[in-house]
Amino acid sequence: MAGGLIVQEENPNTNRIENLITGETFIKPKGVYEYKYTGLTIATWSIDKKYPIRYEIVDERTIKLQWDSNYSG
Repeated sequence: MAGGLIVQEENPNTNRIENLITGETFIKPKGVYEYKYTGLTIATWSIDKKYPIRYEIVDERTIKLQWDSNYSG
């Protein structure tokens, strides 16, 4: 195939992946959601200031988020 690149898909749910965050994928405004880092390395939580998110770091592996804005569209 000219100009094509064929790559083997990697399953992101295998045990080989070190960086895993569990929690809701889609969140609704004003709801509080908890996310847990289940990877092997120690990481630091960070959220870009441009997002209307309020958060509380529970411990080094857990964070609670609340979307602080309404959405229309």
